Amino acid sequence: MKKLIVMLSFLKRNLLPLTVIAVTMTVSLFMIITTVGEYQYRSYARKVFADSGLAHSVYFCRGYDPLREDRDSNQWIYDAAAAYPAFSQTVTYTTDVDSLEGEIVNVMYQSDALLQAFRPKVSRGRWLKPDAEEPEAVLGGFACKGRRLGEYITLEGGVTARVVGLIEGNALWPSFNRSGTRMSADDLFESVDSCAFINAAQTDPALIERNRPQRARNAIICFKEDADAWEIAELRAFLEQQGLCYDYETLLLHADEDIADALRRALPLPLFLVTVMSISVLCVGAVILQRSMSEQAKYYLIGCSKREGILLITGALFMAFLVPILLNTVLAMCFPHFLRLGRYSEPEYIINGVTLLPMGGYAAVMLILLWGMPRLFYKKLSPIQVYRRNLS
Repeated sequence: MKKLIVMLSFLKRNLLPLTVIAVTMTVSLFMIITTVGEYQYRSYARKVFADSGLAHSVYFCRGYDPLREDRDSNQWIYDAAAAYPAFSQTVTYTTDVDSLEGEIVNVMYQSDALLQAFRPKVSRGRWLKPDAEEPEAVLGGFACKGRRLGEYITLEGGVTARVVGLIEGNALWPSFNRSGTRMSADDLFESVDSCAFINAAQTDPALIERNRPQRARNAIICFKEDADAWEIAELRAFLEQQGLCYDYETLLLHADEDIADALRRALPLPLFLVTVMSISVLCVGAVILQRSMSEQAKYYLIGCSKREGILLITGALFMAFLVPILLNTVLAMCFPHFLRLGRYSEPEYIINGVTLLPMGGYAAVMLILLWGMPRLFYKKLSPIQVYRRNLS
């Protein structure tokens, strides 16, 4: 306790500049964590789509008016597309909101084509198998809490499935409900904080329909790999008469452009602030060191060794710098959605341990510098020299 009081005494003399630095650095690191989280989300979504094996396909979408048409209004287009020689299959899904032991869970019933194409990273266990002998479930986010691999869960709607995988944190969820004049790979996904992926083929259709699940408005239309170019062009012409089509390469290209543009827009300000604040921390640290000499001289007189004196001032500098680090760590791990929800009121970022690595690396560098400053400052000064300079 005495050492803590001594450390605080070093900081009280510079309370105002340290407070300004701490607040600004907290905001800067918060912005950097958010940017890294958004980059992780976009790059992860791009990777999942790139690994989908859907190179011979297009994402078909068109505008939707909930007051004039229902979500099945595009079904006639898919039925008509199936008559074309180049048509292979329609990749889509059904989803609903159910309850698991009183907790709200977003449930996605995955077709075999969808679960084979999109395979989110599973933290524990494995992804769904299209040839499973029973209904299986992969849980994500809050739905994972208290769950074990191999146990059976029963949703309020009546569906029972065996848990084969757990996705810790937000899960990347295929979402074919967005449309626009410019689409990218990450627009085909959303991040949800409580979900259950269930294989539809092995689940009783009557139980699925009990909750009147919603079908995706849009879909991925796959072409036969051996289809002629003119057959593919014919099918695409029909689809483009009804809505918009984006092929595999275009979605990936737009994703790359969006990632680069987002980094260009988001990174300069927080990096500038962090750079300025880092220099300020080192400058204030130097001032604290200079002002601490008179107190250090007194501590030497009452038996404090040079090593203990250096540790006291180092601890004070660490305390001042670690506040923004600890605050951002707590916010990221315990309140990841605080001030981060995007334009769709859905999390468009991934906050996890990897997201904090840049901040951890930065903190390590700064702590090394703050650790070295007092050692270099007092290296050539013996306790007698410190005493003579300040108390003689």
